[in-house]
Amino acid sequence: MVGSGFRAVGVFIGLALAAPVPSLASEVLSGAQIEQLVIGKTLVGRRMGMTLRMQVKPDGKIQARMGPMSREGRWSIEGDMFCTDMPQRHANAPRCQVFEFVPPDRLQSSSGLALTIE
Repeated sequence: MVGSGFRAVGVFIGLALAAPVPSLASEVLSGAQIEQLVIGKTLVGRRMGMTLRMQVKPDGKIQARMGPMSREGRWSIEGDMFCTDMPQRHANAPRCQVFEFVPPDRLQSSSGLALTIE
């Protein structure tokens, strides 16, 4: 039963990252800018009626929580893209995304997810 819960987390997080919304962004970020903005921070968004919280840890780990579900994986910067490797990723979820900065404290992902930097 625990395995099915983790599989559901991967599906929900993957769907949350993949669902498109209109772009509100103003500046495409470089890899260095992404690192500066997100490492050691929590990124918070809302999808499917639930809050998605992603903790981007300095050691390369990322922890994502959406509702009662949680998943851990790894993050990296590849060129100017923020990439994640999460177990049981949803088939439609992008592994790497471009971020655009929306002042004062928001990111818009290339998959459409709006995130607040905390």
